[in-house]
Amino acid sequence: AALKTLRQMAGESPTTRVGRALFLLAEIRAHLKQSGEATRLRREALAMFRETLGDGHRQTQRAALMLLVSLRAGGHFDEARALEERRIARARPPAKRRTVTGKVIDARGDPQPGARVMVSPRPPIADSYNTALLQHGFAGTGAAIGEAGPDGAFSLSAGAGDLFAVAESDAGRSPPVPIKAGKPARVVLTLIDFGRLEGQVTPWKAGEHWGLLTLSAYAENHMALVTDVGDDGRFAIARIPAGDYDVRVLEARGEGEGTLLATIHTRVRPHTTTTMTIPVDIGPVTLDVAVKGEGGVKVLSAAVNLMPGRGRVRSFADILHRVEGAGQGGSGAAFSTPGRPARFAHVRAGTYTVCVTPFPHGIHHPRRGERYRDLPEDRIPVDCHPITVAETPAEQTVTVTVPPTLSPLPR
Repeated sequence: AALKTLRQMAGESPTTRVGRALFLLAEIRAHLKQSGEATRLRREALAMFRETLGDGHRQTQRAALMLLVSLRAGGHFDEARALEERRIARARPPAKRRTVTGKVIDARGDPQPGARVMVSPRPPIADSYNTALLQHGFAGTGAAIGEAGPDGAFSLSAGAGDLFAVAESDAGRSPPVPIKAGKPARVVLTLIDFGRLEGQVTPWKAGEHWGLLTLSAYAENHMALVTDVGDDGRFAIARIPAGDYDVRVLEARGEGEGTLLATIHTRVRPHTTTTMTIPVDIGPVTLDVAVKGEGGVKVLSAAVNLMPGRGRVRSFADILHRVEGAGQGGSGAAFSTPGRPARFAHVRAGTYTVCVTPFPHGIHHPRRGERYRDLPEDRIPVDCHPITVAETPAEQTVTVTVPPTLSPLPR
């Protein structure tokens, strides 16, 4: 991560370089559980990004999100609320807007005055501190935040494209409700009462070398919650809307990189603590996947996904469906660059499918890259190859040859 950040500094202003360095140091402090120092560094990094890049820049938005997480963890809720409101207000507005109206009610149909309402192009997630949070990188594409009035009604100015609306209060949270572009933008958001989910990841060895372990709970209605797994293997989501969830344990080793270790289904009941044990079957192999371009053309960077078994995969959307049904571990995501293969840890012996998306030249240009990242999953092509992982040796390497670019960069 440090080398990647240093490479990105070339050609930037001194202030921006310092901001990037502070941001990286803050992430290191956070990983070492030095939360107070991480918060201080994130404040400084955000101030420098605002000065040089402006509030609407993706890097500034990301820095604001990370500071937001720190502030909530430290109990600085007033500062966190002010920061999120500014993050939305100062983001680059979409060219076209529309008014989203509706009402927030509970399961009995009673209005919920003061409920917090959010509208976003993607379903909001709930962070480690159990508060629904707009995903970073999308605040400038039509997101909005507000509160329901005395009768539970609300009105927000948001983007004109496809949207999701969600509401929350101290008592519950609604599932995200989709709002299609060109359709009437009036919705009813029904709060679902909270329960509590807690448990243990096993087996757990003291001093085990892990990346950052996160636990995610997903429901079919687009409800999503994320929390960290503690140093003792324990986890807790204090406020989770009642319902059925697929609970996943992911070992993250970098932005967008990690291994899915386990997926288990559970049901959370309202006003009740649900306790679960999640067994993790760790494989012994570290697998490196090197990516080469056809005809000797250099592939500058590529996203690499590892999935157990065989099967037809035509787009990134198919990968997501495969991962959702993967069950007990075995899936992973990583990036490759020249001289650095994509690395997957804890891989078990067996048959796998490796799918690669080589990024087009110009992907690192801020505006072009943003358009590429916002493509629908079914429009992101992949090139897939069957591979076999043996039980030994402990470190293995495979090389796959792919078209240098599968699709042109969106204009």
